Amino acid sequence: MTRADRSGWGVARTGGLTPGRSHAPGYRADIDGLRALAVIAVILFHNDVPGFGGGYVGVDIFFVISGYLITQLLEVSREESVGRTLSAFYLRRMRRILPALLATCLVTLIVAVTLFTPDELVNVGKYLAATPVMLSNVATWSERSGYFAPNIRELPLTHLWSISVEEQFYLLYPLLLIAITRYQLSHRRLALVVLAAISLALCVWASHYKPRANYFFAPTRAWELLLGATLAIGGTARIGHRIAAEGLAVAGLLGIVIAVYLYTAETPYPGTAAMLPCLATAALLATGSSPRPALVNRMLSWPPLVFIGLISYSLYLWHQPLLAFVNYYRITRLTPGATTVSLAATLLVAAASWRLIERPVRTRMLMKSTRALLVSVGVGSAGILLAGLMLWNSDGFPHRFPPEVQGLIVSNYGTPDRVRCVEEVPLEQVRAGRVCNYGPGGSAPKVLVWGDSHAMSLMPAFKALAKEHGMQTYFVAKYNCLPLFAPPSAIGLDAATDRYGCATFNAAVIEAIARVKPELIILDGAWVATEPPPHVHDIAVGIEQAVNRVSDHAHSICVVLAVPMLKYAVSHALVVAHRRHIPDDFLTLSRADALAQHWEMEHDLRAIAQGGGLKVVDPKDALCPTDSCLYKADGQSLYFDDSHLSAYGALYAARTLEPCFTFDGR
Repeated sequence: MTRADRSGWGVARTGGLTPGRSHAPGYRADIDGLRALAVIAVILFHNDVPGFGGGYVGVDIFFVISGYLITQLLEVSREESVGRTLSAFYLRRMRRILPALLATCLVTLIVAVTLFTPDELVNVGKYLAATPVMLSNVATWSERSGYFAPNIRELPLTHLWSISVEEQFYLLYPLLLIAITRYQLSHRRLALVVLAAISLALCVWASHYKPRANYFFAPTRAWELLLGATLAIGGTARIGHRIAAEGLAVAGLLGIVIAVYLYTAETPYPGTAAMLPCLATAALLATGSSPRPALVNRMLSWPPLVFIGLISYSLYLWHQPLLAFVNYYRITRLTPGATTVSLAATLLVAAASWRLIERPVRTRMLMKSTRALLVSVGVGSAGILLAGLMLWNSDGFPHRFPPEVQGLIVSNYGTPDRVRCVEEVPLEQVRAGRVCNYGPGGSAPKVLVWGDSHAMSLMPAFKALAKEHGMQTYFVAKYNCLPLFAPPSAIGLDAATDRYGCATFNAAVIEAIARVKPELIILDGAWVATEPPPHVHDIAVGIEQAVNRVSDHAHSICVVLAVPMLKYAVSHALVVAHRRHIPDDFLTLSRADALAQHWEMEHDLRAIAQGGGLKVVDPKDALCPTDSCLYKADGQSLYFDDSHLSAYGALYAARTLEPCFTFDGR
């Protein structure tokens, strides 16, 4: 087995090839060292290690390297027939990617079935089903919260989105490169540059208008792989001046360090910000291709770094499931010491995966023949796909848990209406007032609940009270969007400013209110936990503006104050604590601390309410009846996560919402 056969995500080979020539370039240890930097950055970012707030750029580094290496592999095979070239390429990719990937999925399946609550198990099923068909990026995109939300890191397979992006690129790029080589050989480099420019332009545009899709989808990431591909076919001239080469290498390393250290979750990404780590990676690939590599490239060839680069694919595959499971079982955040132990365990598991799965399959010690490979991978992929589909379309099998635990298990936001009433309602229907409604029709008075996911969690209480008062309930909400009026000048803000499109949505709600003409409007949201829109600098003033804007359409307006925000996801914590036989009092929050969480905003809002025009009700009066706040009652969890009530919790707090439904004429 040659050293080249033992490299990380692809075969780490040198230099670009000139048109019309084909030869096998040699192994480059510095590329494995560069892979090591990339995977270390990603893992430490996911573990919230200080100084690695931009560690997610490690994925971009991998993309550039992958484009560089797979182009070299295709170049080596250019003199063969198209069929043989494609067959050899795809079989090599299959050996490289799928066995370790399927092993990761299998272990995740087993642990998730053993450990996870029903909702979480169903979610794992979605990712398992998506992985064999190369759609993990679509599965991650479908998460409402986006890549940088804390809950994303608690899911074991979200990181596979980048594997799917590469797989999708691998499907089309070899065909494209062969076609360009055959019919436009003299313009091959220019063709790749043009395609990369188109992809980059789409990426920059989408960073403003489609930020979530921009992050996860291949068309807006292709330019990063094409940048590496352009280098591989001689996209840069050899750097003849020694000082220039050394300076470029230092600049490349500094570019990566700056991006890892200075970028954060708030950095619009990928967009133009991705150009820094990608160009820095390209610089290091270029300076390492000469017969005498730059000093930085020689430093990247340090054996410990090279070894981490060799196992980088397994490290990337295993780090997220292990981190998710450890955090899930531990409940509380990892201490620095526990994080160190977790990282060491990840390194050992990855090394074992590389030694027992990756390397034997690639060197044909396992699955020696093509037939054995195809049968093994085919059966494994089909099994993971079927298991994923079964879990995804199940109820999560709550009967896995004993009866005393089942009462602590809460479905997502406690209501089956979240998809129908929040996720699938187009703006046109909202503007027309065709939103979810419940209760008697005809001339029955109407109550319209306007809010976010917190309003969704309180819907069982709103519906029960509306039924009791003979009212028809309308519900309109958007995740991560506070029910605040957007001035006309704010409508049309790009997505980088108005990340979730809240201004446009709330303007549509104003139109809906004018059409529905409800007697009562209830505003409910995560007033402090959710970032206010850019045109609203004070939540209480924003609520007052919204009240003034809709007051002509309703007899009464009521604002629901926030529920206490606890330290941990309650339902999950209660279930795991029960299974671990440990007390759950670590969830306890004092009433004083709960009131302090929202004191300034609620004080201002109560002052506004005293002037008339709206009512204010506070669920904390029911949830924090004594010096401590409740998180469970009668063997039932009152919360789904750390701040969304369960259906039982909503009904438990319903009596505090009763004043909303008592207004003039009622």
